[in-house]
Amino acid sequence: MHKTLKQQTTRPPAATFRGQQRRFDHFRREFNDERPHEALDQETPASRYQPSPREFPAKIPAIEYPAHFEKRLMSRNGGFRWASKRVPLSHLLEGQYIGLEEVGDGIWDVYYSHVRLGQMDERILKVEDALGRRMRNPQV
Repeated sequence: MHKTLKQQTTRPPAATFRGQQRRFDHFRREFNDERPHEALDQETPASRYQPSPREFPAKIPAIEYPAHFEKRLMSRNGGFRWASKRVPLSHLLEGQYIGLEEVGDGIWDVYYSHVRLGQMDERILKVEDALGRRMRNPQV
């Protein structure tokens, strides 16, 4: 599909953004509504499309952590505060709350929602993943 899209819409590119958008719109209509697809028993994608029965929420609800978790706001610099010091974690979570659950003496599991990101030792203020590697911009 991507090869066909590129061939039909960008070789050569349109002279203007509006012209390029028209090419993309034409390709989308043809691809979804007119062109049969072998993988769909020669039917069009539009003929097979069904909207999801689930509604998409207008606003995603805030993440809630259990009452015994410590909660910290991730800053723009990719860290959070612990005992008045910065602990680096990931810039990908900027503006989000993480939860920390104490699992040993000064050892904390670090969560984003229900996903365990790693473990923090509060004596050295570093978060390590399950393999003991220091966390640097984990793919959350």
